[in-house]
Amino acid sequence: MEKTPTRFSIGIKPDCWCRSCLWPGYDKGSFSIGVGYTSYHKTPKFVCMTNHTQGCPQPLPQPDPENGRCCYRPTYKKKGSAPTGWQTCDTCETQVPKWVAKELNALPTLAGVPCRHSELQPEIMQCTFPGWFECSKCLVAGLRTGNPSPKWRWDHRPQPFEAPQFTTEEQMVFLEQRWRSSEPKSE
Repeated sequence: MEKTPTRFSIGIKPDCWCRSCLWPGYDKGSFSIGVGYTSYHKTPKFVCMTNHTQGCPQPLPQPDPENGRCCYRPTYKKKGSAPTGWQTCDTCETQVPKWVAKELNALPTLAGVPCRHSELQPEIMQCTFPGWFECSKCLVAGLRTGNPSPKWRWDHRPQPFEAPQFTTEEQMVFLEQRWRSSEPKSE
């Protein structure tokens, strides 16, 4: 049994997992405003907090499998360490029920790279320029493809699987343009 509720473990209605209104949470027991919990469940129940606190919105948002997307390229082909009836994404190792995996596999691939970036230490990620970040795994992967100047830098902290924005040369051009635009104009 999962310890954290996900959009797949709640199971209110068959297509709720792909609605934008879904908010996974716990029902810990009976709660009264101003008093707090008056009784607790033996084990918290997974619920949709939107439904639990105010009921389902009317009209319901249209189901969209993009709301259940786990990463830039969902590829559910193996069971992995998933429980019976579930599958594991080859890209990000998220686990979903088999009936959901079929729909997620049909989603188009978005721009991204097979790197979590966040697994790197912050001091490795931090670039020599304040506010810039780099991923050495993306640099190595880019060099392996034969690209002499791969993209591996961002002007913000990257999200897992986010495609890099700049090569080293592009970063220097970007910074030079920014510095030139901030220089005082001589008259």
